[in-house]
Amino acid sequence: MIEKGTFRARVAKGGQVRKRILLVDDTLTVLTLEQVLLGPEFEFVTAKNGADAIKTAVERKPDLILMDINMPVMDGVESLRRLKSEAGTRDIPVVMVTTRGEAVNQQKCRELGCDEFLTKPLARDRLVETVKRILTR
Repeated sequence: MIEKGTFRARVAKGGQVRKRILLVDDTLTVLTLEQVLLGPEFEFVTAKNGADAIKTAVERKPDLILMDINMPVMDGVESLRRLKSEAGTRDIPVVMVTTRGEAVNQQKCRELGCDEFLTKPLARDRLVETVKRILTR
C-alpha cells in the first residue's frame, strides 16, 4: 500500500529539481494512476482528504495540487476554499480532478480559484498537457 509521502526524489539525475505535485484523493487506485500517467519527471506527495491536503500543502509547498471533490473528513471544495484563503497556499495552482464534472461544480471551483477542472476517467494526454502548461506559467 502506498503511504502518504514522497514517491520520488526531489532532485533528478543531472541535478535538475523536479516539480512537486500534491495528489489528493481518497482512492489509492486514483493516486497510483495519476502518478503513473504523469511519469517519472515529477515528485509526488499524497493526501487522502481535504484536511490532510491543507496540512501537506503548508508543510511540503507543492508546485501544483491535483484534488478530488468527493472525499471524507473535508471535501475538495472546502479545502480549495481554505487553500485559496491563506497567504501561504493561495498561489499554489489547483486542478480539480473528479467524477463530479457538472457545470455547477465547475463554476463553484473556478470561483474559488481552481486553475483547471478535469473529469475522470482521466485521459493521459489531457492530464499531462494541463499539468505541464500550468507548471510552466
